[in-house]
Amino acid sequence: MIYLTITVSLLSGALYVAGFAPFNLWFAPLISLYLLAYMLNERHPWEGMLIGLFFGLGMMGVGVSWIYTSINTYSSATNEQAVLVTALFCITLALFYAIHGYIYCRLNFSKKSIFHLFYSSSLMRILSFSLLWTLLELIRSKLYVGFPWLLLGDSMIDTYLAPWAPIGGSFLVGFLACVTSACAYHAIKLLPSIYVRRHQYQLLGLLLIAILPWAIGSKLMQYNWTNEIRQLKVTVVQGNIPQERKWDPNFADDIIGIYRAATYLNLDSELVVWPEAATPYVYPRGSQVHNEINERLKQNGVRLVYGGLRNEPNNGVLNSIFVAGEYSQIKSVYDKNILVPFGEFMPFASMSKYLPSLFANIDMSVFITRSGDKPAVFTLNDFTIAPSICYEVVHGSYIAKLAKNSNLLISISNDAWFGNSLGPHQHMHAARMRALENQQYLIRASNNGVTAIVDDRGSIIARIPQFKYDTLKHNVVLREGHTPYQYIGDMPVWGISIVGLWFCWFRRNKSLNQV
Repeated sequence: MIYLTITVSLLSGALYVAGFAPFNLWFAPLISLYLLAYMLNERHPWEGMLIGLFFGLGMMGVGVSWIYTSINTYSSATNEQAVLVTALFCITLALFYAIHGYIYCRLNFSKKSIFHLFYSSSLMRILSFSLLWTLLELIRSKLYVGFPWLLLGDSMIDTYLAPWAPIGGSFLVGFLACVTSACAYHAIKLLPSIYVRRHQYQLLGLLLIAILPWAIGSKLMQYNWTNEIRQLKVTVVQGNIPQERKWDPNFADDIIGIYRAATYLNLDSELVVWPEAATPYVYPRGSQVHNEINERLKQNGVRLVYGGLRNEPNNGVLNSIFVAGEYSQIKSVYDKNILVPFGEFMPFASMSKYLPSLFANIDMSVFITRSGDKPAVFTLNDFTIAPSICYEVVHGSYIAKLAKNSNLLISISNDAWFGNSLGPHQHMHAARMRALENQQYLIRASNNGVTAIVDDRGSIIARIPQFKYDTLKHNVVLREGHTPYQYIGDMPVWGISIVGLWFCWFRRNKSLNQV
């Protein structure tokens, strides 16, 4: 029986990933969590931990498999090293779900009862299941390696729960989705009892709890937290530069020529955007080319926002965003603050001295970069942009702090590191939620995809296919105003999760004392 349970746990975790791009089956995570609630019901805490562990292994083993692709393709590590490091990372992430299973069962099971079961109410079970899930997502995203990937709330971007995002962000949406699945499980569990006229009101209450957030969300969908200022004509360039050629000096002139030609063919746009580290050299090298582009764009009234590396004397290399066409010379306006696990820092660097053979040769960084200081928005002409580089866009509260003072979001990236894996699609999926949380348009420029324009409701309105050189011309809407999430961030969800779990624990102990 235990082997069947482990198998179902693994498959349920894998099913969860289908809720994200490129599959976009939003109902898959709800079914996945329904199955998890079913498997955890009336389990001993240690059984719950095992179920949660294999659920997490299924989820992360499938969901972050792109880490293997990156290490195996773009580092000097052997295939065995890539497998082992990816497995280690997935196991550490799966531990969060093992903790979820253990604590949930601990809250709802006790040998002190004469029946070896602590019969907590359905409401307490629903609350503890959902609050634990949300709290552990927060901890994984904020306190671990900062890995807010495959968040439950992000998978709900195309549902009636999505309009809650401008109020409480992705974590609030995820909590409501988790409540829906847990309520569905307990409601179905009570269905047979209505034939003997028992628990009708409890069943009705569970159905109302499950449906109410969706019903309110359908109304919130019509509400505008921000207002339109004007439209802006933009061109986004997807260079599709192979990663192995990106820093090869023999191809530097060809690479800058691709971006320059694409820009000069679109001088009727107000704004042109290139991807992360688009220029094939570290500034100030190549400054003559930069200045030539800057002068040409100034003459035509065009602004260019692009990514590049710059060498700051005595301070190392920074991954930056530059602006051309706005000032007398090109200017760096933003430095990347949040670095990418495995790409720009090693999550297990402290373990390398104990396992040197495992961690040797797996650093994929061409340059050793450091994080920037004091992230800030920047202004072009009459509008303000909230920037982000690559991995930063998956951090909701970080983007919201910047977007509070902006009219437009721009995210530049180079997802060539992920190859033809799930990574670039999941990355784009998370970026859509940032547009919705802040109710602003988002321009995303990626080296080989996914390059797209997202509207203020989180919908992709234009995109370029992956692995293709192309330009994307479209109008975006500049918006002003604020969403509640930009003011409150994730703190209310932190508070609700911690206080709610304390209440569940208090109720458990009080009930056990009466047994």
